Amino acid sequence: MLSGGPVSWKSRLQPIVALSSTEAEYITVTTAAQEGIWLRRVMAELGFEQVGATDLAVDNEGAIALSENPQAHPRTKHIRLRYHFIRQYVQEGVIKPHYVSTHDNIADIFTKNLPKDKFLELRRTMGLTQRASGSVE
Repeated sequence: MLSGGPVSWKSRLQPIVALSSTEAEYITVTTAAQEGIWLRRVMAELGFEQVGATDLAVDNEGAIALSENPQAHPRTKHIRLRYHFIRQYVQEGVIKPHYVSTHDNIADIFTKNLPKDKFLELRRTMGLTQRASGSVE
């Protein structure tokens, strides 16, 4: 988010098969962290260096635990090394994952089939409203 508006979002299939929801979320957290680090660098080059960690909302507590723990877990040794780089950035304070409940997860609007009321609630949360003509502002 920049000045209250989203500047980057992505939706795509994961490049590898995950064996659990925690592993799938961990891979997603790593991909999101890569995007966040790239955006930090772009903003720094434009003269807007970020002070403090980039907050990363995650709806899986297991994925947060994996990103915060530099120790190898027996259940995660099959995950490709490239997905573990997030641990270094979390330890350095560049990325700060925090838990967001599924009820409050704005990203669900892009990834789930939601009831109309929930869809409208999330759309309002993102600052989007519908005009009388039916178009979205």
